[in-house]
This record gives sequence, structure tokens and C-alpha cells, in this order.
Amino acid sequence: MSWEVGAVIVVVGENVIDLLPGRDGGTRALVGGGPANTAIALARLGAPVRFAGRAGEDAHADAVRARLAAEGLTWTDVPGPTPVAEVTLDDAGQASYAFRLDGAADFTRAAPPALSPRDAVHLGSLAAYLEPGATVLETWIERVHTSHVVSFDPNVRPTVLDLDAARARTERYAPMVALMRVSTPDVAALYGDEPPASAAARWLASGCGLVVVTDGEAPAAAHGPLGTVTVPIPRVDVVDTVGAGDTFDAAMLAWLAARDALTPASFARAAASRDAVAAMLRYAAAASALACTREGADPPTFAEIPL
Repeated sequence: MSWEVGAVIVVVGENVIDLLPGRDGGTRALVGGGPANTAIALARLGAPVRFAGRAGEDAHADAVRARLAAEGLTWTDVPGPTPVAEVTLDDAGQASYAFRLDGAADFTRAAPPALSPRDAVHLGSLAAYLEPGATVLETWIERVHTSHVVSFDPNVRPTVLDLDAARARTERYAPMVALMRVSTPDVAALYGDEPPASAAARWLASGCGLVVVTDGEAPAAAHGPLGTVTVPIPRVDVVDTVGAGDTFDAAMLAWLAARDALTPASFARAAASRDAVAAMLRYAAAASALACTREGADPPTFAEIPL
């Protein structure tokens, strides 16, 4: 394993307070947010990471700051409350979300981060779709995607998004991103009954480098220049699925970073190797499965899932 000197994975997006059901009938507040979860998972896996996110000015923001600081990550303080997600768990531990949002996820309050030549970018979720900040980030990605690897996780939240606008934005992002990880619920929210493989084929044809589709306990599938590669998901005792997809994202990026495969040319070589893609998926599946054995967004460490 080797980390490329000077290369950093810059994660862009929001923090969210997850309000989970408590055992006594109340609620428990845990810090989450898809991009923040991905940044923390990268840090725990030992990857070079920088988080470009916001913390508000309410009581929840103290927990956000403490969580990021504990992982060695920084943030930008902005006015306004912290976004909150009310989490509902079904009998299998699968999470659904109802959001209360405000300006801490708004990227009009500060410029997008500056990048060094060998940096990679990961973004998605609320910050990538909610206006007015979403247009700021999309314009930035238009500028940087030709010289930097961009990873994108739509992480669609139907209860708070205009789905027509989100669908159009996803189609605009697809040709600009090297790696897209999408869940089957994301595809269903955006495209109804369209099979994920069909959506993946369209995104690849538009210029996306590699599309990874995850589907809970079903095998993960990577659609790329050499066809489709699938790997099984390890069977575990699931506590909940909060942060599982975010951990999958982080583990793929950590695997690529450890092999100096996060420049446009080196990523293209990795995406064109079925063995490399399968190894990346196996690592991400193992990390994501372990995260599901824990309450809330609690990704594994490098010691637990060595590269």
C-alpha cells in the first residue's frame, strides 16, 4: 500500500443530525450526513482526506464539531441550524429519512474548496441537489472534472428534493464523474421502474467512467468499459444501515488511493481491469457490511479492514 504524496480526497457536502428511535420510545441524536460519513470513513481507513463541509451555530453543531475534530477533520462555521434527519427503521434495520433543513448545507455561503493538482473529489447527497448551493457546486465540478477524478453518490432524498430537477442534475453530472455509486432506491426514486443496469448504461454512454450499483444484501455490480463485475455482500447481523452506502463510497476511494489510482489516467486504467474492479468492490463490501453491525454511522478503521 502507498499513499500518493500530495494527493488528497476532498469530500464536499453536509453534516446531518440523525434522530433515531430510542429503546424507551424516545429518540437518540447521532451525528451523520452522507458526505461527512464518507469523510470520516476515509479518515478511519487511513486515506488522505479533507472535508469541505459546514457546521451551524445551534446546540447540535457542538456535536458535529466534536465528531469531525475527533477524526482530524476541519469544517467551516456558518450561521443557521444544523440539518436534522428523523430516521425510521424497518424490521430489517433499513433506514428511511424525513429531513428538516436549513443553511448549514448551503454552499453559497463559502466558495468551493481549492484543489491541488493530484487531488480527487467526492460529493453528493443534499448539498449536490439543494438550491441555491447546488448550482455553485455543479459549476465548480464543470471546471475541475477534466483535470481531477470526481466521485459522485446521488444519495437521493425524495422527501426534500424536486425529483424532476434532481433527475436532470444527475444526468448533467454523469458525464463529468469518473465514479458513480448509486443504490437501487436512488434509481427508483429518480427513474421509477427503469432497471439500474439501464441507467448505468446511459451514464456510461454519456461519459461516466464506472457506475457501481448497490442493492442492500444483493451483490454489488460495477458497470464499466469491460462490462459488468459483481461481488457478493458479506452476510452480517444488521443493526441498521445508516451510513452503509457512505462507507462503501469511502472504501472504494481508499482502495483506489492506496494504489495511486485517483488521477484521471490511473483511474481509467483501474476501471479497465476486471480484477482491479472486483478487488475494489470486495473491499468496499466488507467495510460496508461491518458498518451495518453498528448503530448509526460508525464506519470501520484500517485495523479492522486492512487494505
